Amino acid sequence: MAASDDHSDWSAAMASRGSSPGAIISIVILGILTVTFFVTTLMFYAEKNNLEAAAEDAVQSRDRFVAGGEVDRANAIADRAGPGKSVFAHMEDVIGRAARIAAGSRDISINDLEQRVADIDPERVGLLRIATNQRERIASLQSQIDEMRAPAAEESARLAAARAFFTDDATRVRRDADGIAQQQQQLSSQVTGYSGRIRDGIESIRRQEDETRVRVQQVRDEAENDKATLRNQVAQLDEQILRLEDEIRRLRDERRAATIRPRDEFALVDGSISSVQADQQQVTINLGRRDKIVLDMVFEVYESAASIAPDPRTGEYAQGKAMIQVINVGEATSTARVVERRGRAQIFRGDVIANPVYDPRKQYRMLVFGHFDTDGDGRPTEFERDSIVARIREWGGEAINAREAADLTGDIDFLVLGQRPTVPPQPSSQAPIDVQLQWIRLNDQAELYDEFQRRAEAVGIPILSQNRLSTLLYN
Repeated sequence: MAASDDHSDWSAAMASRGSSPGAIISIVILGILTVTFFVTTLMFYAEKNNLEAAAEDAVQSRDRFVAGGEVDRANAIADRAGPGKSVFAHMEDVIGRAARIAAGSRDISINDLEQRVADIDPERVGLLRIATNQRERIASLQSQIDEMRAPAAEESARLAAARAFFTDDATRVRRDADGIAQQQQQLSSQVTGYSGRIRDGIESIRRQEDETRVRVQQVRDEAENDKATLRNQVAQLDEQILRLEDEIRRLRDERRAATIRPRDEFALVDGSISSVQADQQQVTINLGRRDKIVLDMVFEVYESAASIAPDPRTGEYAQGKAMIQVINVGEATSTARVVERRGRAQIFRGDVIANPVYDPRKQYRMLVFGHFDTDGDGRPTEFERDSIVARIREWGGEAINAREAADLTGDIDFLVLGQRPTVPPQPSSQAPIDVQLQWIRLNDQAELYDEFQRRAEAVGIPILSQNRLSTLLYN
């Protein structure tokens, strides 16, 4: 405060004296100082602009190789490269090591590496997942770097603090990069393991395909051999059948011509006429299903049992006064139509009937083959044959299968045929073995169906459909 008061007094004294030399000198000195300060300010400002321009050039030159946010990462890479080794040399070495880890060779190109990866994993399932994870991680790191650029620009004036901040962040990034490298190594090991298992699986599938093809070819060869053998057997059997057919015809002719000489003519009476229509066209007989009467069976009509006596000279039996044929079978009676009337003889109730080959004690043998529809669903199957067999046995007949009557000998009374098995188009050699075996089975059944029908027609065995069999058994 004293100095201030003295300065005030000195200023007042100077003012009171007027324009003294000391005041002029003070003013001059103040002017010089002002000019000096102004010039110094201009120099510092110009130097500042030069430094800023130089810094901008340096940043642009640096960005050609390393972006602003990548300096610390580049420094970290340089630190890992070690003394005497450039970042480029270090990166080239890292790429070579990565190529050696991925493909076993440092000299492989990126295109060759991509081709080998495509051969290992053509669907790119695992590698795309790895790339996606890495891309997301890189995007996250890039986002962090972008967030760091704004604070870096704001803190450019305080370089030391910013450098410390970026040093810490670089350390964290290095840790993250190390973690990513470890993840890459783990994923690379997993991809290698998956690729090995995939190759092993593909090789196993190919071996199974080869074994299946060999087995299919063996089955086909065996089937062809069996067919050739069967064709030879069929040819031999056809020859035997022709001879047997001739023998059967001869025996049938002999049977028709044979003379029946029972001890008692009453033994030849099979039944009698129960009723006669007024027009003499139809009659009712006292024989039915329980007596083994079947459709189309023929009887001779006689006035009495004595009329069946044989001729004493020839031993042959005389014809009856009429011939009837069964057209409807009941449980105890049947309806027959008059197919032939000899002379003007009338048929009366009580007339007897006879058939020299009819035997009510006979058990009819029937070969049942084909597909049947017993449940009425419109889909004939081979499994519904069991219902037909059960009906025949319930009626008192004997049902035999194809293996028991492959040659259709003369002791078979009826051939019961269902629907012919439907054979689908022949499958290709690449079809599953089950499909091919099913086709072979159906084709064999269809051929056997045709063969049974042909042989039955050749030897004269009656053929019954499902409807005709039902009519025979249940009217």
